[in-house]
Amino acid sequence: MVVEFQNYADLHDGVTGDTIRAAAEDPRRNADVIAALASELDADEQHVAEDVEGDIEAGTRSDPQQAQQVASDLAFDGYYAVGLLTMFAGHVDTFDTEVEDLNQRLRTITAQRRRPFQNMPDEDVPEYSTTWYQVKAELRPEYQRADDLLEDGADEVAHQFDLGASPERMKELVADGFLPLAMAVQFPSITYTDAELADLRERLEREGRLEDFFIPPPLGTSSANIERLVELARRMDVEATVYADALQQMYVTRAAESAGIDLTTWDVTQGASGVAGHYEGTYEYYAQLYLDNPDFRWAAMASMIGPSFAAGFEDLEFFRDIADDLSNIPDYALPPALRGLDDLAQLGEEDIAFYEQTFLQMQKDIFYDASTMHEAYNDLGMDGIDELREAGLLGGDPQQVDQAYQSWEAIDTGIRTGDTDLLNEGNEGLLYREQHYTIADQYDDMRNRPVTGEAMTYVMGIVGQPSIPGTSTLGEVEGGYTVEVDTMPLVPGVQGGEVTVNLPQGNISDFDTRWGLIEDDTLPVFLDLVENDPDQVEDILSESVRDRIDENRLDERWPDILDSLVDGELRLW
Repeated sequence: MVVEFQNYADLHDGVTGDTIRAAAEDPRRNADVIAALASELDADEQHVAEDVEGDIEAGTRSDPQQAQQVASDLAFDGYYAVGLLTMFAGHVDTFDTEVEDLNQRLRTITAQRRRPFQNMPDEDVPEYSTTWYQVKAELRPEYQRADDLLEDGADEVAHQFDLGASPERMKELVADGFLPLAMAVQFPSITYTDAELADLRERLEREGRLEDFFIPPPLGTSSANIERLVELARRMDVEATVYADALQQMYVTRAAESAGIDLTTWDVTQGASGVAGHYEGTYEYYAQLYLDNPDFRWAAMASMIGPSFAAGFEDLEFFRDIADDLSNIPDYALPPALRGLDDLAQLGEEDIAFYEQTFLQMQKDIFYDASTMHEAYNDLGMDGIDELREAGLLGGDPQQVDQAYQSWEAIDTGIRTGDTDLLNEGNEGLLYREQHYTIADQYDDMRNRPVTGEAMTYVMGIVGQPSIPGTSTLGEVEGGYTVEVDTMPLVPGVQGGEVTVNLPQGNISDFDTRWGLIEDDTLPVFLDLVENDPDQVEDILSESVRDRIDENRLDERWPDILDSLVDGELRLW
């Protein structure tokens, strides 16, 4: 039996570079928590500064200042330790790679030296182990050099621990790839000169690490910290695609902070009850966008319609009851899409979860896309939209990109010139983007759901009505169906009449149907309200989102829905 050169795991009870990095995860997570605490304490200090004046200001500020500094120092030291552990893991990886190479050479050279013995009598052939250990002895100096380098690396890491954390040493860990830049730039003490950034970029490009250098920090990191990362990328003059993820996270986080939304807990698989505060926050955010800048008309419309959208996915179980109530009607009297009502009446929990989570994801996707664009425009005007386009955040399809960019150009020009037509054109463009690009595929997924999809999405069009005063249902806009009735069934013969049943002819999940409703009714009614009764718009947007959702629940609207289904006039013949 022969023995190969031992790697680090052989020498140290199975420890590898990966297990060292895994061990560093706990201190990293702890440092993340402490850094978040430091950020919150810093925000507390700012609130104190805003709310307190006079002689007591210094005293009330001192406690959060001291706590923030302690938390910041602990986080700084924690990240430094993580970087050094990652550095040592790198040394272990290098050692193990060299050992694997040596063992491969040991096997190959041994086999080569044994070939001449193949045709010799066994008694003349030296033992395999003899050849093996001869070769191993020749290679041992290389193994010793690798072991010496590992020892040097361990000594250097220990020395760095002894020196303690400092901004310059943190920057070295970042440049060497042992610490993410996003961790380091949370600390104001870590700064870069233009010359340092130029040298850093040159090194990253030379080593092929530039593309991965601006990875965003974990969700929950403050927008101010992410902004430091983005600003360094801008100063380094790298392509916007390199820091695109960080750029979007900065803007989405900024929007979430203003709306009180915790991005770390926004998990649509929790269902509506688990993320109600999140989607309510988005509609509050849209309302505030408009109240701060009435030129953001898309935001007002989104906040006004949002509660009816939310009420819909909170009422999905009620759809079973609707289907059950209608299932007694003969199929021949129903539109084709409603002839699967028996299946819809048996809607299972798995189906409900699918529709609910799809709706919730649509709502979340709209927020991510819309908040990114609005925050970018609020930040830098059209320069911000230019940066989004360069980063690929307006979409991958050139037509989609152009459509979004032209919409913002129209809004920008309308704001600068007071041209209301351009404002409306641009905001309508954002609405088109939302419906055609952001959520169209998810509507299709719901309609294509086996067994229940077609009927489910059709019923959505029956009961759904945008929560904007004066708007109509899809069935009312499309004209519904004319139904013949026998007005005197006890009299021989047929004494006929007609009523119009306002059931939709199309399916709301189909983009053309949905956009037709928007163009023909929802949007014109909204614009008329904005332009002729802006006070009512502001009053609606100032109401509680939860109250507006509850007002649009089906149990509140069911009598009105029934009234809207049948025209009051009976036409006789």
